[in-house]
Amino acid sequence: MTPSQRPRRQPRPPVCRHTSPPQEHSIAELVVQGLTNRETARHLFIAEKTVQYHLTRIYSKFAIRSRTELARVYGAGASHAETTEWAIHPLGMEDF
Repeated sequence: MTPSQRPRRQPRPPVCRHTSPPQEHSIAELVVQGLTNRETARHLFIAEKTVQYHLTRIYSKFAIRSRTELARVYGAGASHAETTEWAIHPLGMEDF
């Protein structure tokens, strides 16, 4: 089967924040806000590799390939920072 004969992969529906595991949700929120993997890891007190792992799962789960696409599908609604009382410093390192 040639690439042109393969059925196109249909985009998955927008991310439902309520069904994402909590750590994936937290990571996606911070990445959508523009934090790097390193900044996200520091903010959440986890390893940078853990951030990479969860982003890979998110990308696969929602058939996306980049942070830009993540922001498009995940950032469509109100962010967690807008719906709660906390917000992070732009660099995510306010405690350092």
